[in-house]
Amino acid sequence: MRILKNILSNLHRFVLWALLSVLFWSWIFTFLTDTAPAKKVTVFIDAVRLDELALNLRLEEDLPDGIKMVRVHNLDYQMMGGRETGDLYILPASKLARTLTEHPQTVAPIELPPGCEGYDQDGVCCGVCVYDAETGVGCATDKVTYRSGDPVDGAGSSAENYYLCINAASIHYAKNENAIDNAAWQVAMTFLRLVP
Repeated sequence: MRILKNILSNLHRFVLWALLSVLFWSWIFTFLTDTAPAKKVTVFIDAVRLDELALNLRLEEDLPDGIKMVRVHNLDYQMMGGRETGDLYILPASKLARTLTEHPQTVAPIELPPGCEGYDQDGVCCGVCVYDAETGVGCATDKVTYRSGDPVDGAGSSAENYYLCINAASIHYAKNENAIDNAAWQVAMTFLRLVP
């Protein structure tokens, strides 16, 4: 009984030690496996299902010069306009419109690649269509489930188109004033070629 009391009286120390150990080793893992923003292109996708690892590996097959990694993450809208920004965003049309209204400085104007549909606001192209809701055809549909709101049909397709946009603060887009290269545009073109 005395041993049990001793263990229970020190339980909070064991829990605290375990928690601190997990935090420390996760920080070490991140420190060792991550790279500087100048050597990485970050893509945020608003998706119901996203196979981040498979998409990372596929986009890293055609890395631009000077880039060591591409990181794909599911988008959290609190990141928009904040400190933790990405280089590319893939958003449904309604959320892109809201972003352009609430944070107009977040999305860079782009030139529409030949044969692509764009998202225009006030005569300026702000995004390239990567998923057409009407046809259900899109880029990387084997790795990304494009769906927002209620499904239109049994296949679970989206009720709206999705668009690829470039962050206006990205250091990897040559048309931005603080750019060091054009890697975001090159990764975007690689993504547009991912048609299953």
